[in-house]
Amino acid sequence: MHFKTKICGVNALADARSAIESGVDAIGLNFYAPSRRSVTREQAAEITGNIDPGSVLFIGVFVNMPVAEVVETVAQVGLDAVQFHGDETVDMVDSVGRPVIRAIRVGDPESTEREIRQWADHGVAGVLLDADAGHDYGGTGKTIDWEKASRLTCQVPLILAGGLTPTNVARAIAEVTPDTVDVASGVEGETGRKETDLMREFILNARRAFDRLT
Repeated sequence: MHFKTKICGVNALADARSAIESGVDAIGLNFYAPSRRSVTREQAAEITGNIDPGSVLFIGVFVNMPVAEVVETVAQVGLDAVQFHGDETVDMVDSVGRPVIRAIRVGDPESTEREIRQWADHGVAGVLLDADAGHDYGGTGKTIDWEKASRLTCQVPLILAGGLTPTNVARAIAEVTPDTVDVASGVEGETGRKETDLMREFILNARRAFDRLT
């Protein structure tokens, strides 16, 4: 599973279509009910069911949901991968039947690297670096310390999130050299509503920055 750009927190079919037309590789569907970007299974299935198969990856974002419910959601919605953002344990990696991405909050380098190694050793498909936002689980617009992130050793594909925007994504890619960039609030006009122009600009700037790394 390889992708360069992901737009997370999509909760409307029109936004999903605009994201795909903008050239995004993956779309994140958030199943964490307290989030202002969350979707129900039924809403998510309406989105995935009206998109041509294979045109984009759909990744479900979960926070402390029981494994059985995750598996049911994967089947009902037709998810390509699962992203854990809560207090999930490594033994859940083999239980959901899909590639797993683990979100990790960037703290001190030693503990962050230890957590990355732990999840990499248990077969995650990738690690997503996000800002430490206290009791919030992503989508806060807080930016992580790119210099600190650039010094981390990651044995699996690295996804950079946290405060990315069309304006700063190229610099973030140049400094951190991630495999993928992930955006939510940075392409919104109001919370939960994606702006087509911002998505298009973000993806274009990200692609150009990735091209400069090769």
